Amino acid sequence: MTSIGCKVIPGNLDPANNCVDWGWSNLLAYGCHAAVIIVDPIRLARVQTLDDHPAAVTALKWCNENEKLEVASSFKLKIASGDILGNIFIWSVCEASILASFQGSTKYGEVIDLAWHPKDSGILITIHSSNFMIMWDVESQSMIWRKEFRSNIVTLNLDPFDAYSACIVSEDGWVYLIEDFHVHSPPRDVEPKYRIASSSKKQQFVAMHYCPHTRNIAYFLLNRKVLIFDLKTQSLIGSFTIDKYTAPFRKILVCREDSHFFYTLQTDGSVKTWKKMENKHIYKCECTLNTMKYITGSGNSLICNISNGPLHEKSVVAISESGSLYVIDIRERTYNNIENIERELYISGELSSITGKVSSISISRFSPSILAIGGDGIIQVVDTYRSIILSEFTVDTNNTAVRGIRWLDLENVIYFTTKKLDKDKYKSKISILNTSSGHIDDIRNKQDPESNYIKGIRPSPSSNYLIILLSTNSNNTKIQIFDINRQRIIKTKNFPSITSLEWSDVINEVHGESFYFSTRKGAIVAYKFSNGMITTKEIKTVDTGLSLISAIACNDRIIVTGDTVGNLIFWKRKDKRVQMIPTNRGQIRKIKFCPTRSKDTIIVHFTDYSFGIWNLQEKIRISTSSYLKGRGLDTIYVDWISQEKTIIVTVDNSLRILDYTLTNFNGPVQLNELSYPIHTPLLLPVTQGLHLKVILHHLFNEEVGLDLEEKRLWTTIVDTSLLKELEEAEYGTAERSLTIARYYGHRDEIDFWTIVLSVLKSGKHQIKKSSLTPLVKRREINERAFPQLSNEDNILDNLPSSSENALPEYFDLLQDGNNIRRNQFEAMEEIKKSEQTNEQMQNLTHLQITLDQKEEAVTTLLSTQPENERFTIDTLKACVIAATLNQETFINTVRLVATNLIAKENIDEGVELLCIIGKSYDACKYLQSYDKWEEAARLAKISLPEEECASIMRRWANYLIDTKELKQAIHVLLTLGDFFEVLVLLYKNSSFETAALFNCALPDILKEQVQKVISVGPHSEKYEELLSEIYMGYAEQLAWLGCEKLSNHYKNMCINI
Repeated sequence: MTSIGCKVIPGNLDPANNCVDWGWSNLLAYGCHAAVIIVDPIRLARVQTLDDHPAAVTALKWCNENEKLEVASSFKLKIASGDILGNIFIWSVCEASILASFQGSTKYGEVIDLAWHPKDSGILITIHSSNFMIMWDVESQSMIWRKEFRSNIVTLNLDPFDAYSACIVSEDGWVYLIEDFHVHSPPRDVEPKYRIASSSKKQQFVAMHYCPHTRNIAYFLLNRKVLIFDLKTQSLIGSFTIDKYTAPFRKILVCREDSHFFYTLQTDGSVKTWKKMENKHIYKCECTLNTMKYITGSGNSLICNISNGPLHEKSVVAISESGSLYVIDIRERTYNNIENIERELYISGELSSITGKVSSISISRFSPSILAIGGDGIIQVVDTYRSIILSEFTVDTNNTAVRGIRWLDLENVIYFTTKKLDKDKYKSKISILNTSSGHIDDIRNKQDPESNYIKGIRPSPSSNYLIILLSTNSNNTKIQIFDINRQRIIKTKNFPSITSLEWSDVINEVHGESFYFSTRKGAIVAYKFSNGMITTKEIKTVDTGLSLISAIACNDRIIVTGDTVGNLIFWKRKDKRVQMIPTNRGQIRKIKFCPTRSKDTIIVHFTDYSFGIWNLQEKIRISTSSYLKGRGLDTIYVDWISQEKTIIVTVDNSLRILDYTLTNFNGPVQLNELSYPIHTPLLLPVTQGLHLKVILHHLFNEEVGLDLEEKRLWTTIVDTSLLKELEEAEYGTAERSLTIARYYGHRDEIDFWTIVLSVLKSGKHQIKKSSLTPLVKRREINERAFPQLSNEDNILDNLPSSSENALPEYFDLLQDGNNIRRNQFEAMEEIKKSEQTNEQMQNLTHLQITLDQKEEAVTTLLSTQPENERFTIDTLKACVIAATLNQETFINTVRLVATNLIAKENIDEGVELLCIIGKSYDACKYLQSYDKWEEAARLAKISLPEEECASIMRRWANYLIDTKELKQAIHVLLTLGDFFEVLVLLYKNSSFETAALFNCALPDILKEQVQKVISVGPHSEKYEELLSEIYMGYAEQLAWLGCEKLSNHYKNMCINI
């Protein structure tokens, strides 16, 4: 049998395990007691377990590492986890090794939440129950800074659009907005901004999330209400409340791709979807799934957590308290006629766990990777090799614990149940379950209550006989010998209290089979079954002093016993010389011989829930479970699953497979345990994963003739649907590259190719001169970016609609100007509807001016009350705006005033004045001179013509290049069509693969335009040289991976440029 790796097969969750994260890698992680479980949510398979925490895991987060998946990269799939004691570990998932841990973190208490820095994957931020927020340096494993809060902080949120902003919320609803979230120093003067909830039961704070698709928007989840808040304008732009008959909210999932849709989890375990009404921040419940109707075999287990992935937002993985996982999807159903279509939630997949409390367990000697586990009224069959529950059977509707479970053959298990009816009456039953058909055969089921109860059963190795141990009112033990085939008792006998009993694992055709038991006096008695005859013989009396024999085990060479003070007493069948090993560990509960490694090696289980491995020949202890005991993991069952591995059941009702040393609880991802097709190539060794990536990129490239055998070898491990998507890609290399980036979960490449595809699909083939300093024509004062609208007009209805090929909203400032303008108009309309504070009135005026809504701006400014400190400046500003509507003579004066205001750092007022007189281009340049680059980009998008806007965006790109923000610079240049500059930056970033594929992705017309543009620019002789360097760099990477044919192809391209 192929070796089984060290792992955890999880059971029910600890109440503190309120953590789950579905990352870009297409892997889902969740905490189960002290372990981190890694699951492939697409094919519902456990692929890795990370088991080293000394207490329950309370927080975890995938690292969205931005390293390139290239040869020189030290890429590791990483995850951070924290526990209830304050321990923090950084894991390399594929190797199951701890990359970093932080000394001193435990003194800050439980890890409540954690997050990776969005711009630096070497920085981790945590918040603790002691109300400290701490920033850690992963590489040096040291603290960078810490910040203490006065309230009980419960959630940490980093702004997805601004790496220097964060939001902390306290248990009683106080919101702390941090705008100086830097690596070098802690935030200064952090005070609660406002209170979003109260401490009353009706308005308890539950969670907060930044909106993943729109800047400055946040969702605050209260127990019965959802508040949608604009953090910049500080206005409530939407809310809805559930009625008193609906269970309170527990969690919310906001989708990045679909801004009109989100999920919620209720406290009764039900899952709901909510849909935004058209042009309104009003949501209605669209679907509800009562999960309790579908969860079987889990008692009263509720769904306690949900998660969705950034690449699979409409699929949700729900986790129950019992530890089982359920995939929830949406489907459309037609009722009555084709026009009546409704959407509904349904469970499309399930990954079961070890359910409830484990009461007995048995390893199949016919297939050692298969276990039968008895619980409260159920039996589960577990495949330890694949870490899955093969089947589950309800065998007792009263949830009576299943005990004494043993395999009889490949399909059948025998077990018993005992239920106490009153003081001295019991109902015991012995049954055989066929695990293929589910049929149950009761072989002992007395209808009348008994005064005795079954203490244990022992089937013989041949499965012909069964020993039944019954309690009696005296100190004696009654033994019944049962013929399983004939289903009848063949012998009943009372013995002085039996202290241990086991069958010998030897079956001999001549001598039959035998079992051995010990008595209180130390006698070892053998019962032998041969040719239908039963013989008995006392073979030895062991002098144990004042102790009693408590365990016995036999093989064909040795009989070994353990006593109540921890001594191992054994003798070989041939010489019968008694030897003793004192373990000094207390009473021995169970002894098991190693199946094949050595007939002298045993595993010993003690009543203090510890265990160890001893070699009887050498009379030495090989290993002990002291590390498990140190983690508080008492062991309730131990056995051998192979000659190299042991299997245990711990008090958290999880199975653990350990190596021979009993110190290694984790193992690298076992490729032989991964089922194909592989949905997560990051689980492959880095070299293999890169090789597969190269093959997929060139699989349908007719210029590269891959070997048929190589194609067949690699394409068998990926899903056929992926291959079909690659083959049918309408936009060739660009579309295939995006598909492959999504398959690998590489966020940077996904963003890059999404922008490329948007540019190609939009048909914007007019490339501007790529000098980054174009000459532009200024607008005159009377030119309007868009017309003034009367109060009766619906502004949003008159704005241009989004293009089908437009970038998604989460690309923020990279979107088309019309989209940004629409968003700004929506923000303006929402402020109008809200209760307006002084700050909101300023924000409203600013939007009206920058959006060229001058008449509305005048009305707003004149509404300022005389007692307001801004009354004078607002009325003067209103006069200036009014003057621009009918005269132009004062432009130079206003420009001078605006310049002076900006010089005195009244930047917003100066920008507004410049916008009023039609000098938005100058306003943008002033904003950039004060390092307000994003504000300048937004103003340019909403107020400038295309050429002026491009000039401002190129200045921003130059700044980003100077500050080493190459990724953002590349994105900006892509939207401008500056493809040569993109190639240059990709080359400088050593992104040879992306650069080569990008050049191949450009249609011929774009290639010609790029060459035409640079022929009159400063790069006229560098384009061919640049391509040669890119192709050669890529060729060297391919050669390192062993892709000689592809490497030669790109070397030849260098020659033929």
